[in-house]
Amino acid sequence: MKIVVDILPAMGHFNPLVKLVHMLQSAGHEVVFIDQGLKAEIARFGFQSFTTGFELSPVLLNKGEITFRKFFRYLFSKTDEKLIIELENRFQKFKEWLGKISPDIVFLDEQNMLKAVYYQICKIPVISIETKPEPCRNRNVPPFTSTYIPSDTLISKLVCSLLWLNKILKNKYRLKMIRFRSGGADNYSLTRRITSSYGIDLRRRLCLDRGCGIGIKNIPRLNISAAAFDFPQNKSKNTFYVGPLTETDRDNQSNAPRYDVVYKNLVNFRKKANGSVIYCSLGSYSVMHMKRLRCFFLKMAEVARKQPDDVFILSTGEYFDVGDLYPVPDNMYVFDYLPQVNLLGICDIMITHGGMNTITECILQEIPMLVYPVSPDWDQPGNGSRVMYHKIGLRGGIFKDSPKAIFKKLDLIKANYDFYKSNIRRMKALMEEKNNSFEAVEIIEDLIRQNQKGI
Repeated sequence: MKIVVDILPAMGHFNPLVKLVHMLQSAGHEVVFIDQGLKAEIARFGFQSFTTGFELSPVLLNKGEITFRKFFRYLFSKTDEKLIIELENRFQKFKEWLGKISPDIVFLDEQNMLKAVYYQICKIPVISIETKPEPCRNRNVPPFTSTYIPSDTLISKLVCSLLWLNKILKNKYRLKMIRFRSGGADNYSLTRRITSSYGIDLRRRLCLDRGCGIGIKNIPRLNISAAAFDFPQNKSKNTFYVGPLTETDRDNQSNAPRYDVVYKNLVNFRKKANGSVIYCSLGSYSVMHMKRLRCFFLKMAEVARKQPDDVFILSTGEYFDVGDLYPVPDNMYVFDYLPQVNLLGICDIMITHGGMNTITECILQEIPMLVYPVSPDWDQPGNGSRVMYHKIGLRGGIFKDSPKAIFKKLDLIKANYDFYKSNIRRMKALMEEKNNSFEAVEIIEDLIRQNQKGI
């Protein structure tokens, strides 16, 4: 069977699929990625990729400036016909390209679900790929953008219901504002116009009862995050929990000679010293919040000065000016990129933004965490809450926590290190059952067979 993988060009969306693709290939299936900016990474693992040569999603009009013309178009649903024609032409090219590839099924990124209706018009079945905790509404669990930790009480259920009501209203408001600011030239409005000519009422298929983004109803979802890490809840229908699927040896090499030297120094430090190796990274997608990162990294430098017995490794990302940290503390190493899975093998604690991939890697390598969510719009706040719920680390506020507060939380983790370690080991055991299972392949094959039979 041929499977096309259509994901966002972000490492946080690509990395969780590496092991799944290897498993599918070993089962005899052909897997092809649509390359939208990750060609080098796709090739590094020996995977196939194709470039369409065009973007199906329309180019938005300038949404920053609200003009009378945009307001009129939005008010009377008068979408720019030139954009409609442009998108229709792209869709025709897309159908031609899809006909040449002839996939049996498409793995579509959960963050790009509007594209599902285009595949369905082409009679290609779609499986949504989710790398975060369950995104859809559950009455006993808050949205994953919330910091609230639920319990099995009526008050908690009421709080969760109110949090969901607030989230859904925000999602609806946000969609309306996007349509208004673009004058109806946004992805949703244009897709609705195009698909209506094929007999699809996108408004009926739309799902906004979710933590973030736009969902499409009645599409099977493969959730490859760790179900064991989530809050206890009733499982959603048509959702298959197969995670985590983590390739733990995917980045064991570094192209930076300096890293190899530092790595050897850290190994020697752990053999001889009584201090801890503390790794801090706030994610590759956090560049959108550079002011927050700069402020926090400066706090981390101060923490390192207060804890001279420990060694700190700071991964800043390529867009951060390391000069802002000078003079760098003697016990801090600063890199713009690090092979995280490799480094975690010699760390004692990780300070993280709370991305799902990083948390999974920490659990599998038995590393307690201190979570500082950077973005309030993704799953980071909820992941921090889950770390607290399962007692595998602590969380903090990236704005409110001072260097002294960070220092105290690190000391608290160290003082209760065996407690956190034992909790992580229990969760690791649950995760490894899934991580070493071929259940995901069996589910995918079954879904393809059901579609071929017309079930």
